[in-house]
Amino acid sequence: MENKHYKKIRIFAASTNDLQDERNRLRLVVDELNRGIADRFGLTLELLDWATHTRPTMGRPQGIIFDQIPLDEWDIFIGILWYRFGTPPGKANPIKDTPFLSGTEEEFTAAYQSWKKSGLPDILFYRCIREIPVDADADQLKHVQDFFKEFDVSGTHSGLYDPYETVEEFERRVREHITDLIIDYGKEQLKDTRKPELAKAIEEIEETPKSKKNVVSSLHLPFTNREDEIRQITSSLAPAYHLIDAPAGYGKTVFLQEIQKRFDEQNWKVVYISIRENGNIPDIAKKIADEFGVKINACKDATQWGLDLGKVIIEKHQQAIERNNANQKSGVILLLDIDKRGWASLLPIVDKLVQKFIPSLEYNLREFQSFTSQQNPFRVVLAGRYLAGKTSSPFELPILRLTPFNYRVVSDTVRKYLPHESNIKQLAAHLIYYTAGHPGCIARVLERYKSKGYPVDEFFKYEEEVIWEEIVWREADAVYKDIPRGLRRIFKDLSVFRYLDYDILGRLLDGSTFSDYEDPYNLADKLTQTFLMGREGRLLHDSITRRLLALWLWRDIGKQSFASYCQRAYSICLEKLQNQTTQLLEKWAIECMFQFLQEHVEIVQDGNERKNLRREFFSKVVPDVLDKLLTDRDTRTELSALLLEMENDWEFRFTVNYYLRENQFTDEPYLKLKQYIEVSKTSFRGDSYA
Repeated sequence: MENKHYKKIRIFAASTNDLQDERNRLRLVVDELNRGIADRFGLTLELLDWATHTRPTMGRPQGIIFDQIPLDEWDIFIGILWYRFGTPPGKANPIKDTPFLSGTEEEFTAAYQSWKKSGLPDILFYRCIREIPVDADADQLKHVQDFFKEFDVSGTHSGLYDPYETVEEFERRVREHITDLIIDYGKEQLKDTRKPELAKAIEEIEETPKSKKNVVSSLHLPFTNREDEIRQITSSLAPAYHLIDAPAGYGKTVFLQEIQKRFDEQNWKVVYISIRENGNIPDIAKKIADEFGVKINACKDATQWGLDLGKVIIEKHQQAIERNNANQKSGVILLLDIDKRGWASLLPIVDKLVQKFIPSLEYNLREFQSFTSQQNPFRVVLAGRYLAGKTSSPFELPILRLTPFNYRVVSDTVRKYLPHESNIKQLAAHLIYYTAGHPGCIARVLERYKSKGYPVDEFFKYEEEVIWEEIVWREADAVYKDIPRGLRRIFKDLSVFRYLDYDILGRLLDGSTFSDYEDPYNLADKLTQTFLMGREGRLLHDSITRRLLALWLWRDIGKQSFASYCQRAYSICLEKLQNQTTQLLEKWAIECMFQFLQEHVEIVQDGNERKNLRREFFSKVVPDVLDKLLTDRDTRTELSALLLEMENDWEFRFTVNYYLRENQFTDEPYLKLKQYIEVSKTSFRGDSYA
């Protein structure tokens, strides 16, 4: 019998006695998942119910439940309400400073307070919207209605609940939601265990029709930019190995295809392998063997596959390859495209590739005499999402992170794709704003734009919601789900910042936003384990990832709450300017101006509002920022550094031009800002203008 270690996931259910049918269905769902997907992922679900998990004793009934089913054992909280709210448990609500009106309310509040501190338990809340019985208690119904009002943006527990009408609909929805959480737990298990069977289970779940529905196909835009990255790989003195690391949609596959083209032109043997089509070591080895026209027998493990493959290649092709290597700059390069599946299911195969298969293949291929006379004639390029730092390698594996497209690159791309378009600048600007600059989203929006035939401004006015819901939301959702579960709750606080350092993290901790982290260094360590924060201790300042999260945040919490996050960020950056010990003052001056503009995202498409924004920016914000920057400091030195940093910050220049434009997108607002700063070199307290 298989000795399988299971991790227990505990589900606490809270509801009133008018929903017994739903509780019965929930128990059936848990039992079904335990026999299916949970078992495959090495998990077992336990449904915590006071009726089955408490024993008789004396004391406050709700207190007894908390004592015998402790809050720290809840991994998932499921709440359900219809028209009854319950009876008062005899304790005050610490949030409202009024008595709790029901045990369900107290249980939910405890779960919510815990989630705010630690990210656990995951909270799923459901509202039955069936017809209310005629004899329903009016006061009970009002308590339910008031409770759900607090899910609004300005409520005491803002969030989303799931309405349903029938018991069957509840069963279907709760099954889907618990399944999603099981997949999350499974991915976390996989990071620790690297079990191939777990990777296979995750892959099969993620490849089901449910996850594929409504996927929008993406056209390939003309290859643009990336010349610096191409040279790093194709140079005769380039390292033997590279890992191309970037989120989905950054154009990694097209980038690999361009590398393939360049090495073909240099007379290299190029083998391109898609892990989507060749998902294990034997398939990869056979694919490479086919490319070389050789056959290979089955092997016992990844190391032997690599050794045997190298051996049969040598036996058949030694003379031919040596003649080829006598020609200028020839060799063998493997291009491994591992971007078409989620990173979690890829970890076991990536480990085998870089730790066993590739080193053993290279070991035998080095038997070629020519391989000892050239600089790295055997090369490997792996391209994937968020794989950097998630696997160890016996050889040096330089990480090449693809940079996001800036405005100039997007403009050049649009010009190549739509050579007859008359309003390139406006189109490119709207594309960056509405898609966060995500290349895959830009491609799909351009395809839609071409098919509709609307003028540029009208297209984005009429299609704004479609662009978000059918195109951009998918990428933002993927970014969100790639964040480790324990860090997801904090993205609201972080995604408005382009830069993070220990000082900012400390300020956020002082506000007890993340009270479960001991200090900013502890929080930074957690963040650097993900793509959220760079090794230098700052959020990647021109990252598509950050902009996608900021778009998500704005759409999720509404304009007023989003503005409050930006206002807080502005205040923090302004305070840093006033601190005489702050380094890189020019960056924080730029961040102040950026946060002010970002705060007004809601009005950016309103021409009249932009005029007011422009006036306030030049008459109040810029003078205030410069005053804080230059007080007790050398004016010329600081302003020269500021101008230089502005020139190097394309996202800031774009934001100024887009938010402060008259109508058409031009460089005029940014040039006006530069002029203001140049004038300030002689008298930074001089007259402002708008």
